[in-house]
Amino acid sequence: MVWADRRLTPNRTSKPSPLRAAPMPTLGLLNEALQLLQECGYTIRQEWLDGTLGGTCILKGQKIFFLDLALSPEEQLELVVDALQQEPRISQFYISPSLTNLLRSSKVA
Repeated sequence: MVWADRRLTPNRTSKPSPLRAAPMPTLGLLNEALQLLQECGYTIRQEWLDGTLGGTCILKGQKIFFLDLALSPEEQLELVVDALQQEPRISQFYISPSLTNLLRSSKVA
């Protein structure tokens, strides 16, 4: 996947995220998580949604994940992790130890 330039990152204040403590670089985890969503049957749409977050939807029977390019990589990863936690088929696929830890720690947070 090719990542767009993120010059328009919104200024956000939120609770501390467990994503920042992940040992694998954020973009590596984000790429892995997006690949896993695709393996679970999602079409990934990378769009400029002006900070409206994005997320999952089903349109005409097809699972789609909208990824807001206006968000920081950490915020994007958090949204993808949230979607993966709702996906029942996730256990059928290989998940790296770093992403597994992130999925577990995000469930608690």
